[in-house]
Amino acid sequence: MGRKKLVVKRIDNPTGRLATYRKRKDGIVKKAAELSGLCGTDVGLMMFSPNGGLTSFASSGSVEDIFLRYLNLPDASRGELVENQEVLRQGLEHVKCEAKMLEALEEELAVLNQQQAGVQEKIRCYNPEPEETRSVREAEVHIRFLSDAIRRIEYLKQVKSSGNQLLRQESASFEAPATSVRGSNRATNNSAYAIQKRDRSDDERRGEAAQNLSIGPSKPPQAERNV
Repeated sequence: MGRKKLVVKRIDNPTGRLATYRKRKDGIVKKAAELSGLCGTDVGLMMFSPNGGLTSFASSGSVEDIFLRYLNLPDASRGELVENQEVLRQGLEHVKCEAKMLEALEEELAVLNQQQAGVQEKIRCYNPEPEETRSVREAEVHIRFLSDAIRRIEYLKQVKSSGNQLLRQESASFEAPATSVRGSNRATNNSAYAIQKRDRSDDERRGEAAQNLSIGPSKPPQAERNV
């Protein structure tokens, strides 16, 4: 007895139709990959599920690259005329650009997720949850981590305190010379005033002496004549 031929027809039940698609699509993608590897061909595959979900496969590059290669072929090589080729080509170029942008965003998101996981792990080390500590060794690790953190904070505190004290000392050393300079300036001004006053006194004495010399000797009184 030969094998009974399976009649291929559309599955009426939507749930069964979707389940069948999910089981068979992976086999089709696997066959396309095998065909590309065995024969060295460029294979592009695109499928949409009954719910509209996209499944694509490209043996090299992207599906858009393979479809653009198809559109760039002469009509004779394609075997059939493709309507609205320019519109389709522009659409594929746009999809290709968006696919690259999406890939870059996915890579960036993966990096951010990795960084977030690292930050959460550090937070967990600083603030461990007792119910999440699964062993004594893990508890000892948390204790050692927190002790090291406290020592680092104490060291930074000492450095900051030493720096502030040094700044205060430097400020005081700058203020002291300024006070002495102001005192020396006052002493210099007093000395200059005393010298100036003394010079004026000498000038006044010399002026009086010169005035006396200019008057000259007085004439002796004449005797009265008796008439």
